[in-house]
Amino acid sequence: MRIYLCFFSILISLQVSAQQTITKNSDSLAQIKREHYSLSYPRSWAVDTSKMFGMDLFLLSPRVDSLDQFSENLNVFVQDLHGQNYNLSKMGQESENQIKNMVTDVEIIESRLDSTASDLYYSLKYKGRQGKFLLTTEQRYYLKDEIGFALTFTMQNGKEKEYSLASEKIFGSFKLL
Repeated sequence: MRIYLCFFSILISLQVSAQQTITKNSDSLAQIKREHYSLSYPRSWAVDTSKMFGMDLFLLSPRVDSLDQFSENLNVFVQDLHGQNYNLSKMGQESENQIKNMVTDVEIIESRLDSTASDLYYSLKYKGRQGKFLLTTEQRYYLKDEIGFALTFTMQNGKEKEYSLASEKIFGSFKLL
């Protein structure tokens, strides 16, 4: 498959270790509106819309202290899929297969089509080793008017409780325009 959603999400997750240390702020949310979607995120997180590595949006949590080696993050990848006959199930299954080939010691926790939300999406959650980090990654894939969207939230294993509320708020705020 020529969708590089999964590959770029994994690649970008590994680029986060050089951030400066910032004290955690309140969890108030800011909103960002892009061409095809909008979402809310914690105000203390850094926002990058430079389209580095093809990402449409990259959100980066502040480091907790000088010992914090990984900044949790969310990225959004948008890809034009016109004429390629994609559906959400195909996007999710192909991404899962890519993950199994790219992530060391991968454990797929969830892989399913979710029709309970207002916007249908494919949910993929997995754990695995990427470089020196053991990470938990949650992904949601959306498709609208033959444009594919991949939201990827990556956190260090063991920090799921600390970041689950942030990931739920960000994922829950995502709206296709």
